[in-house]
Amino acid sequence: MVSAIRLGADSMKICLARTALLVPFRLGDQDLSSLQEAYWVNRRGVRQAKFQNVLGIAGSGSSGTSGLPDEVRELDEAFQHLLGAQTVPASQPSRRPWQWQLLRLSQDFLGPHYLGNVVFETTKGGQFQGTKLDRVEVVRFPLSTGILVFHLRWPETTLTEFQEVLARCRYLDLQSGRAGWSFRPEGVGAAQDPSHAQDLGPELEAACYRQRPMALRDLCRWILAGTVSVPGLRISSSRYALHHTCLVGTTENPQPENLSALLFRLRRAYPPHYVQPPEQEGSQDRVLAPRGNRRIGISREGNVSLTWAKSGELTEFDLTIWPYRFQGVYLLLALHALGERLSLTGLAAEIATFSNRLQDHRTLMREHRSGQLGRLHRRVVRHTTTMTTDDCGGPSDYSHFFRACRRVHAVPEHLEEVRAEAAELFQLVETAGQNRVQLLLAVLSASVLPLVVAGSLSQLPGTEFLQQGWGAWILLVAALGLSAALFWRLFPRPWR
Repeated sequence: MVSAIRLGADSMKICLARTALLVPFRLGDQDLSSLQEAYWVNRRGVRQAKFQNVLGIAGSGSSGTSGLPDEVRELDEAFQHLLGAQTVPASQPSRRPWQWQLLRLSQDFLGPHYLGNVVFETTKGGQFQGTKLDRVEVVRFPLSTGILVFHLRWPETTLTEFQEVLARCRYLDLQSGRAGWSFRPEGVGAAQDPSHAQDLGPELEAACYRQRPMALRDLCRWILAGTVSVPGLRISSSRYALHHTCLVGTTENPQPENLSALLFRLRRAYPPHYVQPPEQEGSQDRVLAPRGNRRIGISREGNVSLTWAKSGELTEFDLTIWPYRFQGVYLLLALHALGERLSLTGLAAEIATFSNRLQDHRTLMREHRSGQLGRLHRRVVRHTTTMTTDDCGGPSDYSHFFRACRRVHAVPEHLEEVRAEAAELFQLVETAGQNRVQLLLAVLSASVLPLVVAGSLSQLPGTEFLQQGWGAWILLVAALGLSAALFWRLFPRPWR
């Protein structure tokens, strides 16, 4: 047990801090599959696999909940399938349920001799040292979307200092000396193979061995593609990474007004000088209170769990079990909610792009015959029925957190929008099929009309002039003109 000290919330001493930085990205399915075969070159010039511990689909061969927290077993069986905790035999791949895939960067590369020790640029000329990079994971979702997860373990610090470094470390780009990542590998003086530096690239090599800060975006790009330029790779368009943070402080019973402002800054990763604005109507942020001495803040920028001392001390559960759980199963639930939003927005963009290509009914039917419309239909049905769910099962705390994350990311609204857009598109296809039959009948009728009219008029009494050549030609030309006018009127115009 750890004894508590009585301090204000602003001067709280943080005895345990864990953060997972989340960086969304888009990469082609073929390129994502090739990550399993990627390699890196160590200092001795030996090629090693870059990723390991593949979970989920793509022939991983894994079974059970290997690599996932034990609490995953408490979730519904269907939700475990989504997380890749239970694999499906590869004999019938078409009948496999959708699953997300998890790749982990090799622990050899994250050891103390490479990227294990991280230094952050905080303020101009300042650095924050002592942070450990424990794991880097790639979570793959449908439609070429994914999330890079950086697991950071912080040293003991004050709450004010932690807010400052958290606000800076999640910058994706260098900010004139105020943000950036560099590393302090051990054994730098040892001989290095030239191919090692070439494999790292100039930015990462300078960050490792010359203590020059590099952008987090460049580090993400190297992890996913190495030094090769991949046209389809798109790191998050935002300036910041999202975060999922667990904090344990030694302050006892912070004041409610201070706690509210503190949770606001922490969940949004704002610096300590930021003043909380008045509560706005319709705010999507959520604050959960699972225990008397614990609060969970959820926002679009990230999630935070803050635990403080109760009755003068911190328990073993506060210091060990809860951080493992929040950075384990709670992180998986948060990742899935974010992955739902990424996949649904990508699906909505695909539907919009497909709709913009449709100029008329003939274009629509050509897309239908080519199979593009059918593939889009299957993706909509698959990802709106098998991937999305509002209940993960398990204890109430898990379910409340998962639903709050989905509400914050507006997943139900995105799902409803995708279904409405897809319904309109498929209804248009059905209408186009009916219109095609009607058009064929109209064209056939318009083509036969001249003969019918000419034959009928020629049988009427008093139409002897039609027996002459010039009379028949006049009638035929008039009937053809009427047929052309009808055809032009019935022909489908481009949609505006």
